[in-house]
Amino acid sequence: MNGQIPKWLYLLSALGIMLVLYFLYTIFTFPNGFMGF
Repeated sequence: MNGQIPKWLYLLSALGIMLVLYFLYTIFTFPNGFMGF
């Protein structure tokens, strides 16, 4: 271990953050969320 982050792990964490932000966005804009994007 030399402190380097694997690229797949970095991409996976970035995708997870994107999904969390998207779900929070849909929850906070519920009247026109989900399909009304």
